[in-house]
Amino acid sequence: MRPRRLRALAGGAIFASALALAGASSAQAAIQCGDVIKKSVKLKRNLNCTGSGTDGLIIGRDGVTINLNGKTLRGPSGNRTGIDNPGYDGVTVKNGKLRGWSKGIDFYSPARTTLRKLEIRLDGTNSDTGIELEYAVRPVIRNVTIDNAAYGLYLYETYAQKVRNVKVTGSDPTTTYGIYGGYMHGVLEKVRAHRASYGFYVYGDSPRLLIKDSAANKAGSIGFYLSNSTPLADYRYTLKNNTANNAGVYGFYASYDVDGGGNKAKGAGTKNCENVPCKRK
Repeated sequence: MRPRRLRALAGGAIFASALALAGASSAQAAIQCGDVIKKSVKLKRNLNCTGSGTDGLIIGRDGVTINLNGKTLRGPSGNRTGIDNPGYDGVTVKNGKLRGWSKGIDFYSPARTTLRKLEIRLDGTNSDTGIELEYAVRPVIRNVTIDNAAYGLYLYETYAQKVRNVKVTGSDPTTTYGIYGGYMHGVLEKVRAHRASYGFYVYGDSPRLLIKDSAANKAGSIGFYLSNSTPLADYRYTLKNNTANNAGVYGFYASYDVDGGGNKAKGAGTKNCENVPCKRK
C-alpha cells in the first residue's frame, strides 16, 4: 500500500497538472482578431482590432454561433469587415456591438443565417455598409440598429428573407441608403430609415416582396423608391401600412403600380405618392 503522504503528494501533482492544462486550454481558447471560427464561441471581453490589420472574425464552418455576449468588436474602417462569412450555412451572430468597420457584417451565399440583437456603428456615412447579404436563402435579421453607414442594409438576391425591427440612423441625406435591395423575396417589417437620401431603394423582379409597418423619415430624395417594371407578375411589390415623412422629392415612388394599402405620406417636396396606394397623413 502506498503511504498516505505519497498518495497526497501524487494527488496534489495530478491536481496541479490539471490546473496547468486547464490554463493552457483557456489560453488557447482566447479569441483573437482574424480568427477563423470553426466552433461556436462566446466573447468574454471586448475585442479591439483597430491595429490588427485583419478582419474581425471569419466564419469557417457551417452551424457556428458567434455570441458577442454584450461585448464590442471594434475595428478600423479601411476596407475591413467585422464578421465575414464566405459561404457557410446555419450561422448565427447575436447579442453585441460592432464599431468602426468598413462593413459590419458581410455574408456571401449563405443559407439560414440569423443576425439578431446587434448594434452596428460605423466610422463614416459615405463609404461603409452595416450588413451586406448576397445570394442568401432564408436569412433572418431581427432587432438590429445601424448607425452612420452609406448602406444600412445591402441585400441582393435574398430569398425567403425575414427582416424585422431594424433601425438605420445617422445617414447622409444627400448620398446614402437606409435599405438597398435588389431581387429580394420575402418580408421587411418594422424597418425604420432616418435621413438617408433614399430610405428604401428596391429594384429587380421581386414578386413576393412585402414591405409593411415600416417608415422612412426625412429622406433627402425619396422615402420608398421602387424601381419595378413589367410584367407586373414578375415585379409585384406589396406595400402595407408604411409611412413616409418629409421627403425631399417623393414620399413613395414606383415606376409602375404596386399592391397594398394603408400607406401614408406627408410633407414631400414634389409629391407624396406616385404609383403606390397611399394617402396624405
